[in-house]
Amino acid sequence: MKNEAHDSAFECAPQDTFLFHQTKAQLPEAPSPATLDEKQFAKKSKWLKEELPELLVGDALVSEALSKLEKMNRFSALIVEPELSEAEVTESDEDKNVAVEKETLLAVAGLLAGMFGHIGAIWGFVAPGVFGCFLPETDSKQALQLADDIQKELKKANLSPAITGVAAYPMINYQKGDVLVNALKARDHAAFFGSGANVFFDAVSLNISGDKFYQVNDMEQAVAEYQKALLIDPSEVNVHNSLGVCYGLLGRSDEAEAEFDTAMWLDPAEFMAFYNKGMIKLMQNVSDQALKLFLKADKLAKKAKTDAFEVTFHIGKLYLESDQPDKGLEFLRRALRLKSESAAVSACLGQCYLALDQPDEASAAFQKAVKVNPNDADSLSALGDLYLKRDKNLEIALVYCQQSVALLPDNGLLHYRLGQAYERHNQNEDALGAYAKAAKLGYDADAAIKALENQSGPKN
Repeated sequence: MKNEAHDSAFECAPQDTFLFHQTKAQLPEAPSPATLDEKQFAKKSKWLKEELPELLVGDALVSEALSKLEKMNRFSALIVEPELSEAEVTESDEDKNVAVEKETLLAVAGLLAGMFGHIGAIWGFVAPGVFGCFLPETDSKQALQLADDIQKELKKANLSPAITGVAAYPMINYQKGDVLVNALKARDHAAFFGSGANVFFDAVSLNISGDKFYQVNDMEQAVAEYQKALLIDPSEVNVHNSLGVCYGLLGRSDEAEAEFDTAMWLDPAEFMAFYNKGMIKLMQNVSDQALKLFLKADKLAKKAKTDAFEVTFHIGKLYLESDQPDKGLEFLRRALRLKSESAAVSACLGQCYLALDQPDEASAAFQKAVKVNPNDADSLSALGDLYLKRDKNLEIALVYCQQSVALLPDNGLLHYRLGQAYERHNQNEDALGAYAKAAKLGYDADAAIKALENQSGPKN
């Protein structure tokens, strides 16, 4: 039988429902015409145009390039983001930092002017600290060679390396005007490899771009990026899993399952896909199938020597919900070892110990849950109920039961427990009110109401 008090402990924030292969490195902010810091861009553009008056800036560069490339069937775009060495930057002297940045940008601009002018590139300044160029009749291999040459010239000039990104036209269903933006996405990809990296735009670049949209909860745009990534490389397991997660969060469960199935087919050892498909089954109330998938995910995670907290936790919760607390206990204990400050795990452990008739352990678990999350209504109520049954801390028990009802006023069980607490304090009118509320909310409180009314004597 499912315990009402379990419900809130099982709730997760939407994006915490699934396991997601998020990129973990710190992504630089993607400069694009829509997200530019206009003030910084204007300031740095002014620095450069004082030295290079003919320099193309922002939209002017894109317009000039597209007009010249209109009849070309092949070209590339290259992004160059020069870096400042750590030795040149100080936390205490902002004026010095600005001077160093200006000097670096001017030096790099001068170097690029010579190199790009020699090969007829259309180039300019596209975002704060970022240069971009279009390379007519140039393929990806040639563009990457140019990026490598730029790194060598920077080194010769005693300048710090740059991060560069390259994209080419044609590329799947992209238009000519998309190529510079794709090069910026390749630049974000290159940032994962650190200083001096050169990267060509590919499915991983789009995976990273999709992750950025996912992180700000823009699921539709994330889906669009992942779908394009799979057009480039349909064998990318992480992309299939990420796309499935987005579909799941958008309520498109059939499409989500299809993506997770593909990920499992491509890599049968990918435990995240098994877990995520299990979450879809859980959302569809097919708990037995969900548990099988979670157990498979747990086996794969162990084999990969990976600590999979979410997998372990959900197995424990499902065993608890299906009246198998003895099996759930092992997994919930393991989950707590993996995340010792998880209020949800402690709350579930408390319920598990209650089901196993271990009140001391249950009390300790609920106390920890409340310490971590003072707004956990179920744990407050359960702890108060334990105190009442064990005839200890009766004043605290009443306070906990009152707090639980204030936090979760629509839960009949919590009102019933509050009635019991009032009754123990001989506050019979309050107890009857709490029992009546519990009954109104669907909790069977008739026996308690009748017993209290009989105790109080017949009504006039």
